[in-house]
Amino acid sequence: GQLGNGSSSNNPHPTPARVTDPDPNTTWTTISAGDEHSLAIDNNGHAYSWGFNGVGELGNGSSDRNPTPRPRA
Repeated sequence: GQLGNGSSSNNPHPTPARVTDPDPNTTWTTISAGDEHSLAIDNNGHAYSWGFNGVGELGNGSSDRNPTPRPRA
Protein backbone atom coordinates (compact mmCIF):
# COMPACT_ATOMS: atom_id res chain seq x y z
CA GLY A 1 0.00 0.00 0.00
CA GLN A 2 2.99 2.38 0.06
CA LEU A 3 2.33 3.47 -3.54
CA GLY A 4 -1.06 4.97 -2.70
CA ASN A 5 -2.67 3.55 -5.82
CA GLY A 6 -5.03 1.13 -4.06
CA SER A 7 -2.76 -1.90 -4.51
CA SER A 8 -1.53 -3.97 -1.61
CA SER A 9 0.54 -6.42 -3.64
CA ASN A 10 3.96 -7.45 -2.37
CA ASN A 11 5.32 -7.40 -5.92
CA PRO A 12 7.90 -4.71 -6.75
CA HIS A 13 6.69 -1.81 -8.88
CA PRO A 14 9.74 -0.46 -10.75
CA THR A 15 7.99 2.47 -12.44
CA PRO A 16 6.16 5.50 -11.01
CA ALA A 17 2.54 4.95 -10.00
CA ARG A 18 -0.10 7.66 -9.76
CA VAL A 19 -1.48 8.12 -6.25
CA THR A 20 -5.25 7.54 -6.04
CA ASP A 21 -6.44 11.08 -5.34
CA PRO A 22 -9.10 11.30 -2.62
CA ASP A 23 -10.81 13.97 -4.75
CA PRO A 24 -10.34 14.65 -8.48
CA ASN A 25 -9.30 18.24 -7.67
CA THR A 26 -6.58 17.28 -5.17
CA THR A 27 -3.28 19.05 -5.66
CA TRP A 28 -0.40 17.61 -3.65
CA THR A 29 2.08 20.17 -2.36
CA THR A 30 4.38 17.88 -0.33
CA ILE A 31 4.96 14.12 -0.37
CA SER A 32 7.30 12.10 1.83
CA ALA A 33 7.99 8.40 1.36
CA GLY A 34 9.04 6.16 4.22
CA ASP A 35 10.18 2.55 4.16
CA GLU A 36 6.64 1.13 4.34
CA HIS A 37 4.41 4.21 4.36
CA SER A 38 3.96 7.61 2.71
CA LEU A 39 2.65 10.98 3.86
CA ALA A 40 1.42 13.98 1.88
CA ILE A 41 -0.10 17.43 2.29
CA ASP A 42 -2.64 18.82 -0.16
CA ASN A 43 -3.10 22.41 -1.31
CA ASN A 44 -5.63 22.98 1.50
CA GLY A 45 -3.13 21.99 4.19
CA HIS A 46 -4.73 18.59 4.91
CA ALA A 47 -2.37 15.77 5.85
CA TYR A 48 -2.80 12.28 4.34
CA SER A 49 -1.11 8.96 5.02
CA TRP A 50 -1.09 5.50 3.43
CA GLY A 51 0.94 2.29 3.45
CA PHE A 52 1.70 -0.76 5.55
CA ASN A 53 1.05 0.71 9.02
CA GLY A 54 2.35 -2.39 10.84
CA VAL A 55 3.46 -0.35 13.86
CA GLY A 56 1.06 2.61 13.61
CA GLU A 57 3.21 4.80 11.36
CA LEU A 58 0.13 6.23 9.60
CA GLY A 59 -0.97 8.03 12.76
CA ASN A 60 -4.57 6.81 12.63
CA GLY A 61 -4.59 4.94 15.94
CA SER A 62 -4.51 1.48 14.35
CA SER A 63 -2.12 -0.97 12.74
CA ASP A 64 -4.42 -1.71 9.77
CA ARG A 65 -2.98 -1.52 6.25
CA ASN A 66 -4.20 1.38 4.16
CA PRO A 67 -3.40 1.26 0.40
CA THR A 68 -4.99 4.63 -0.49
CA PRO A 69 -4.53 8.16 0.86
CA ARG A 70 -6.77 8.95 3.84
CA PRO A 71 -6.99 12.33 5.57
CA ARG A 72 -5.35 12.59 9.00
CA ALA A 73 -5.67 16.25 9.91
